[in-house]
Amino acid sequence: MKQNKFVSIIIVNYNGKDFLEEALSSIFEINYPKNLYEVIVVDNDSQDDSVDYIKKHFPKVILIESTKNLGFAGGNNLAIKKAKGDYFAFINSDTKVDKNWLKYLVSSLQEKNVGVASSKLLYHIPYVRLTIKSETHLKSNLYKDSDFSPLGLVVEEIKRENHSTCSGCWYLDGFNPPEGENLISRWTNGNGEILLPVEHDEEKYQLIFHGITSDFESKSKYEIFINDKVISSGTIVSNNVKSINLKINKTANKNKLIWLVQNTGNAILKNGLSRDIGSVIKNTDTELKEFYDFDNEYYDKKRKIVGLCGASFIIKKSIVKKIGLFNDDFFMYYEDVDLGLRVWKSGWDIVYEPRSIVYHKHKTTTDKEATIFFITLIKKNHLLFLLLHFPLKQLAIKFILSLSKTIILYIILKVLEFFKYYSGRYKAIYIQTKGGTDSLKSFVKAFNRTYKKRRMQESTQKRSFSKLIKYLY
Repeated sequence: MKQNKFVSIIIVNYNGKDFLEEALSSIFEINYPKNLYEVIVVDNDSQDDSVDYIKKHFPKVILIESTKNLGFAGGNNLAIKKAKGDYFAFINSDTKVDKNWLKYLVSSLQEKNVGVASSKLLYHIPYVRLTIKSETHLKSNLYKDSDFSPLGLVVEEIKRENHSTCSGCWYLDGFNPPEGENLISRWTNGNGEILLPVEHDEEKYQLIFHGITSDFESKSKYEIFINDKVISSGTIVSNNVKSINLKINKTANKNKLIWLVQNTGNAILKNGLSRDIGSVIKNTDTELKEFYDFDNEYYDKKRKIVGLCGASFIIKKSIVKKIGLFNDDFFMYYEDVDLGLRVWKSGWDIVYEPRSIVYHKHKTTTDKEATIFFITLIKKNHLLFLLLHFPLKQLAIKFILSLSKTIILYIILKVLEFFKYYSGRYKAIYIQTKGGTDSLKSFVKAFNRTYKKRRMQESTQKRSFSKLIKYLY
């Protein structure tokens, strides 16, 4: 018989003061007995007054102040030393949880042989669909060349009130890539679709577009829709510019809001890399961008997974006692998929619970740009992950490739320095070279103790790599 258990809800915070109000308020409003959960926040030596803010506004929080940044892995490991729960629930600070978030995680964890349950992570802002339909003309007729692409209208710019750019807007489909340097204008192919974020009760946008820009005289009929409703229509002649003000009411569009899936578990690839299930790569001739899939029936199905996402999950205390929690050597990145595989190899199942919903401000608490720190962690942790869970031959190949690439980059860097070519390209190569070098040094330093962990895992594991390979992508 399923019953409520005492749960320790754990958050690691690092300079996340701006997110804490929404995250903690939502947690204290969940549909779960108030006497059956505690909230623990580990502050990783934040410099933004996070500690004082928590003490003042959320006195019920059990606050653990670290004197240094222990990373996501070390921060969570510190929390469980004070946690009293039968279950440990981990949630990122840049989130807002649904009222039934914890209820469904606890319920899933009480199913047969389930050791870990993870949530559905939705991108925190919903969208509406802006569609621009128009007549088209062949590019070959307009500009007397051999390109027969259909061209509709040119969207010069979308301005979002109180934002310097159209922050969060996605050019979804039906657009040609921007032309020239630093241009934001795009041609439609006659049926362009854009997703506009609806973060507040009312959003105001300005859409600026024009017709054909050539000596070819033309008239193009157009219709502009928000979801399925026509909000503007007319005719635009060549070289004319139009501006339309859009006012989008969140309540009025409540039943037609579009939610995007940020993570429904991690897919582990055969090369040892991992990706969010729900993340989509949009690849064109000029752009390679990460996007998020639309929430749909596929993501409403409960299923077993092997790749764990650390942004929101629950685990039994009894399992943590046996296999430990996060590996401190990872600091952050890969620590969650490593834990998931250790749980899975020990014989427990991991389930994705779609009814446990979290709204996630993805990529806000960490800087995932190409910094030396980021590159060092990602490359080093990938090697450690291979060492812990993959055949050693695969690790050796990856290590040699990484070493070779770093040496080549180093040579290129020295050539650029010899010719005193200190451009933006030089900076990018320097960051890659330094990050690659530091990652290899850190990996070598952690090799012996990580290899010992591998041997210990192999001596107790109930599921081998030969079984795991069936679940890899």
